[in-house]
Amino acid sequence: IITTDPGNRGVKHLIIPGEFAKVCLDLSTRAKTVGILLGFPLFDTDPPEENDGIAGAIYLARALNALDVEVYFIVDDSANGLTFNCLSKCKSMGFTRENNPFIQVGATTKGLSEISEGQFTHLLAIERPSPAADGKYYTMRARDVSHNVGAMAEIFRQAEKEPSITTIGIGDGGNELGMGKVRESV
Repeated sequence: IITTDPGNRGVKHLIIPGEFAKVCLDLSTRAKTVGILLGFPLFDTDPPEENDGIAGAIYLARALNALDVEVYFIVDDSANGLTFNCLSKCKSMGFTRENNPFIQVGATTKGLSEISEGQFTHLLAIERPSPAADGKYYTMRARDVSHNVGAMAEIFRQAEKEPSITTIGIGDGGNELGMGKVRESV
């Protein structure tokens, strides 16, 4: 889902009219258990990660919790800085439910079955890189970050093949997981 281009980065052509409303309706009526995959792995920058997905994940979890939807935050085991600190602080302050658990995905995680026992109705990726045609992972500036990416893409790909799981990608450049509907336009 891309709904705006506030930075005028040239992504307006990736907006699919009506897609955001469709996803909101689906989440508000069918979601029971949602896994939110987040954290764009930029570790040699300051701050150490992209941080626009964190706020979105927190607000989304809060809205889903208000609808009695169970939410899991799914993060790379290497995303220990900004992501964990922000999510943990929000939990401790009561901004999100204390029982919104973390699931850590390591480099050796083989896929969906290792983090789930079939409980997810939805997997939602916010600002998670997706592999390009060459199999590598890039920032919008074409910087290769493959060495920092764990098994999140494989987990998402496996979920896409499960008819019982709805997958949703939220991003701002088209290089994120779940942006397959706009792949040819990127």
